[in-house]
Amino acid sequence: MFKNRVATRGLCLLLAGLICTTMPACNTTSRIIVEPEGSEVTIDGIYVGKSPDVMYASRSGLPDQAYVNIEMEGYEPVKNALIKKAYRADLSLLLLILVFVPYFFSARYEDEYRFQLKPKKDKTPKGDTAAPGSSTPSGN
Repeated sequence: MFKNRVATRGLCLLLAGLICTTMPACNTTSRIIVEPEGSEVTIDGIYVGKSPDVMYASRSGLPDQAYVNIEMEGYEPVKNALIKKAYRADLSLLLLILVFVPYFFSARYEDEYRFQLKPKKDKTPKGDTAAPGSSTPSGN
């Protein structure tokens, strides 16, 4: 009887693995939307593209996180913005009811993330137009 139970569990795990690796839900894509267009996006140090159409492909699995960096000349960069892969109540929840194991390998990133870059602040005061090292006339 013990061997039969082990074989049944093994078969269930094998089936769960096959379901997870062959289902389209295991491959997910998140859209990274950045304004202004032309911003360069890297995730975990890997260049993924220029906005506006940046797609980040990943696989469902255990909860995880990734760091997003966004840069564009003339704008303050976004450094180490955290995005998280988490469990979601969708088709995976149905799998929890049918087969217990696949749900716990179904964490994924959100479908979409939005970022807005801010223009860099000019460090020179706007009223100061004198060249460095020059003096203003005294009026004598």
